[in-house]
Amino acid sequence: MFKNKANKFFCLKTMYRFVQNKTSQKTVSMFGKKIKEQRERKGLSQRELGSYIELDAAYISKVESGEKMISRKHLHTVSQVLDIEEEELQKLWLADKVYKIVEEEDWGYDALKLAEDKVEYLKLKPK
Repeated sequence: MFKNKANKFFCLKTMYRFVQNKTSQKTVSMFGKKIKEQRERKGLSQRELGSYIELDAAYISKVESGEKMISRKHLHTVSQVLDIEEEELQKLWLADKVYKIVEEEDWGYDALKLAEDKVEYLKLKPK
């Protein structure tokens, strides 16, 4: 899925920084923000985008605001409709998914740091 090793850690490091610097309860979906920006740039309504993946405008609105997630199976179609690299969408989608898992956890920041350490260790470990 990733083209090089540097890209492998994009989501983890992004979420790590996001949780570390979290300043409010209301969070912005990186995936939703990208979808909204591209949808508006392409001149599509939420209803039009939703029709490509069989979701209604209300659901697309919730995706853009970070309240809901779309299924991974929709990423390919969304990437084609909005002219976004599918790999970029997958990274943003996964980053938001990871964040949703740890955002309410007391030890979320620490867990992300441990996960990052594990990834770094596995990178250096001889095969």
